[in-house]
Amino acid sequence: MLLPGLRNFFTMAPLYREKDSNNLEMRCLICGGSKSNTSARQLSIKLPEDKKEPVLYNCYRASCPSNRNGRSGGILTPEVLTKQMRCMDAETSMELAKHNKGIKWIKNSKGIIREKKGYTTFNLNNQRNKSKLEYLNKRLGWSLQTSDLKKLKIQLSLYDFLQINNIKKVPFPPNVMDMIDRYCIGFISAFDDYIIFRDISPNNILGQRYITYRINEKNTHETKIYIHPGEIDLLSPEPATITVAEGIISLFGGIYNNDLNINTPNKVFAANCGSHFTHTISSICVQYGLTNIVLNILSDSEVKRRFYDKLYRQIKDDIDIQEMIVHYNRKREDFGHRQSYIQPKRLTISSNRLYL
Repeated sequence: MLLPGLRNFFTMAPLYREKDSNNLEMRCLICGGSKSNTSARQLSIKLPEDKKEPVLYNCYRASCPSNRNGRSGGILTPEVLTKQMRCMDAETSMELAKHNKGIKWIKNSKGIIREKKGYTTFNLNNQRNKSKLEYLNKRLGWSLQTSDLKKLKIQLSLYDFLQINNIKKVPFPPNVMDMIDRYCIGFISAFDDYIIFRDISPNNILGQRYITYRINEKNTHETKIYIHPGEIDLLSPEPATITVAEGIISLFGGIYNNDLNINTPNKVFAANCGSHFTHTISSICVQYGLTNIVLNILSDSEVKRRFYDKLYRQIKDDIDIQEMIVHYNRKREDFGHRQSYIQPKRLTISSNRLYL
């Protein structure tokens, strides 16, 4: 039996019961559970079936501290076990730490579950912002208004962002700051470490398509990846679907102008923004506690199959990949276009799924 000490700790929780040998239910050890319904079991624990899987936890109360930043619960770490669930037994904590250390993809990612900084996006409905939004709408065939941009973490004006968030320190000289504010559209990275700015000027005035603007002081766990807001059910029996593109506009075109069913649950959509696919995928798996996934890649046209065969070999031993499919756009170099310019071609790298 894996983790006997941890299992024993949970058996002492209020209203403890076993749905089966690996799925446990109880009153929440983090928030205390519902005050109005004292018989409710809101905390679910999924114990691992083998040494490659982490322990997952999830409280179904929206007000529980474990439910924030689009993440419902997550991987159980010794810190959560001791500080939030108030386990005082050192041997149980050490047992969990040893188990997590043996999971390669958690170890390689340092097991860091990130929290957002909580910056505010702010888009005025002025002429300059309207012109930038017109570019985005024309490029992707959208009809968004400035009021729609907050949920997509899009920031049209650099100076408005700095002012509303009271940020004084800047990383670029004034002339570069002015050009970014005038000619670029910004996208807030997954944990508010960066704004990824896209130069939309006709002649690429800044000399490069993308500019990474650091919002915070440098830290060892920062990342440039962009994650489209969504929800994950950790305890769902179905594998979660991760869809990754190189760039954010390509991601938008691929998920809104393709047939990837963006509005169905248990999906994460991300863009590398200069990071490697292995970093993006492992970061998402650690953040959301995913061990069983379907992987979609929205590929640029020049990237050949052998690259993705190698990528699969690099990650397949650490993550249970039920299916890996690479999507190419027959009509353009990537998916960053309106629907009439997209004709998908799907290339299956690996599949263990059975379709009825």
